[in-house]
Amino acid sequence: MAIARHLIRGHMPGHALFGSPSEQSQIDQWLDFITQNSPLLASADAFAVFDMHLKTRSFLAGTPQLSLADVALWAGMESAGISGEELAAHYPHLARWHAGLGGDRGIRTAKGKVMSMITLAERQDKAATKAKEAEAAAKAAAKKEKGKGKGKGKGKVMASAATGGGVMDDLKNVKDPKKVVTRFPPEPSGYMHIGHVKASLINYFYAKEKYQGKMILRFDDTNPNNEKGEYVKSITEDLARLGVKPDMLTHTSDHFDRIAEYATKAIEDGFAYMDPT
Repeated sequence: MAIARHLIRGHMPGHALFGSPSEQSQIDQWLDFITQNSPLLASADAFAVFDMHLKTRSFLAGTPQLSLADVALWAGMESAGISGEELAAHYPHLARWHAGLGGDRGIRTAKGKVMSMITLAERQDKAATKAKEAEAAAKAAAKKEKGKGKGKGKGKVMASAATGGGVMDDLKNVKDPKKVVTRFPPEPSGYMHIGHVKASLINYFYAKEKYQGKMILRFDDTNPNNEKGEYVKSITEDLARLGVKPDMLTHTSDHFDRIAEYATKAIEDGFAYMDPT
């Protein structure tokens, strides 16, 4: 309803759905009542109020043609599954109004479009659910197959207890195990969390336990407004508690000159540009 009001007031001033200037306050009042009390639209008390009000009126706001207030109430009743037959016995004026709007060509067309969109969305949801189920089943089957040859197959290696003790893939194209280099690049803008723990353990495992390479701890200190020395100290201490012992400590800021050279070359070669905004 907020969107509808905005569209009509901002892009269709004077539209009949919002009535004349003198009628707009009544329409606003009904819109507020309907949107604030939408759970009660199917109650007997609400029906009695609407029925009494419509006894001497064709439309809610007393306008000569339907307004946004009528559309809001009718849509709410449709969503609640209220039928004209249910209304006729006790609320004849509301039933008359309901039948009149239900027979309006514009209302019928809009309802048809909405129902088509809902049907399409439901089909897409079902298809997405089936795809997720199939993906989950495939992953489960792959995991089960992987577990059968746990620690036996070529190209697999058992991880240490620190990394969960699962099966870890070999790194591709490793010819010299002493040349494997990994890096753990936390931004010192906070304390370590579980994602940091996972990344640091996996990188350390490959560099130092699986191969005979080295691991670099590189602090990504490119946002000085959020970074503090206490976080650098805390991360370093937490890594030691995890048994992660980096071979080298560096900072991204150590390489700003080289980064600037690469950036300039990328711009000159047409692979990047500076946005002055």
